Amino acid sequence: MMKDDEGEGTSERMKIVIGYDGSEHAGAALDDLRQAGLPRDAEALIVSVADSATPLSVHGIVENGLDPERIASAVTYASNAIAQAKEFARLGGERVRSSFPEWEVSAEYLVGDPADALMERATNWGADLIVVGSQGRSAIGRLILGSVSRKIVTEARCSVRVARATAKKDDRPARIVIGIDGSSFANAAVDAVTARRWPAGVEARIVTVTKPFHMYGETPEMQRSRARVIQDAAMAAISEAGLDVSSKVIEGDPKRALIEEADAWGANCIFIGSRGLNGALQRFFLGSVSTGVVTNASCSVEVVRLAERSVGRPTEEEEEGVGKTEVVDVMTKDVIAVRADTPLQEVARLLKERRIGGVPVIDGGGEVIGIVSDCDLFLKQKRVRRLGTHAPATFGQLIEPEDIAEIYERARRLTAADVMTEAAVTVEPQDQVGQVAERMMRDNLRRVPVTHDGKLVGIISRSDIIHLLAPS
Repeated sequence: MMKDDEGEGTSERMKIVIGYDGSEHAGAALDDLRQAGLPRDAEALIVSVADSATPLSVHGIVENGLDPERIASAVTYASNAIAQAKEFARLGGERVRSSFPEWEVSAEYLVGDPADALMERATNWGADLIVVGSQGRSAIGRLILGSVSRKIVTEARCSVRVARATAKKDDRPARIVIGIDGSSFANAAVDAVTARRWPAGVEARIVTVTKPFHMYGETPEMQRSRARVIQDAAMAAISEAGLDVSSKVIEGDPKRALIEEADAWGANCIFIGSRGLNGALQRFFLGSVSTGVVTNASCSVEVVRLAERSVGRPTEEEEEGVGKTEVVDVMTKDVIAVRADTPLQEVARLLKERRIGGVPVIDGGGEVIGIVSDCDLFLKQKRVRRLGTHAPATFGQLIEPEDIAEIYERARRLTAADVMTEAAVTVEPQDQVGQVAERMMRDNLRRVPVTHDGKLVGIISRSDIIHLLAPS
């Protein structure tokens, strides 16, 4: 049986954000959608991102300043990047409309870090699913999974599908592997599969991986028996959804076992659940089962996250430990800051020499008024408040491609105050690291100034939290 798109359980259309950059892997992501069981009635937003990196790197500004030759190079690069992103968005939209004529499809381009831009747009749009290829383009013509796709899998608030082209076995219907362990997050993967509209003949295999060691007198047979109980309910639900379903219990490491089973069975996709927002601290790591599967699988992988509203507050056990560590115990106390009138080239020199990604900006009284990061020296998206939308900007100024040359010329006279991001977010030394980590993930912050009585006393970054979680 196939799911009907109208009637029970279909109160609103599925919203899908698709990252498209014209690469072979992005094309594979679009082709893969035909095997994803997606509904006939859905909204799709095709997004192409003009990479924010330009030839005017921090190193380049320090070594050569804003000389005319480098300005010309940056102008050409930025103009081409924006034009290319516009064209890719158009082409991606056409391909999706051709494959899914009943969908409501729109396309747009953004400027900034590809992963951050896609996640922010998906969050603002209320997306249910982000679709990306396993690799893509960058300023040097390639991106490894460890950058864009892996970051999105780790940090996105909604489900993510990382698509890979798989060798055509024959004309047989798709095969999907579903990893479950009895948790609510794994059960969400089952729910995602049963909610889809699958053609006849699609096969699903439920896989539960047991640990290779046994505690409290539990024998291997007891573990397998418990796994079978977990699988029974899932098998019934998937069978009712019209899929041919089988199951398997495997002893070993979940990341490796799921991938090996998918390869041996010739699966087109692995569905796996993942902890949502409550894992803010854990999401600074890239070593989870879901991320490990995405990184190493040879087929597509869909990481299913529970909606925010369905995820409960952390338990007392989850809130214990490093999450309650105070910011003062983690932050960098010997913090480097610049005055508002510090020239842009001097800011770049500090970033390069100190090997840091950003510096707070303070006024004459020592109060934090903003922060300058290496991203502020590149193209990025800037919110236009009066319009309620975003537009390309560089050095803090909104731009059109034809204005880039003039803006780079004016950059010779810019100061920290001209390019900084206003410091709307600061934290106190006694705040808990867990709360700060969740705020950083929610607002996509890389570093946050620490203040006491309005004065700068330190800075806390993602790397500080990683060092706390994984001490050397």
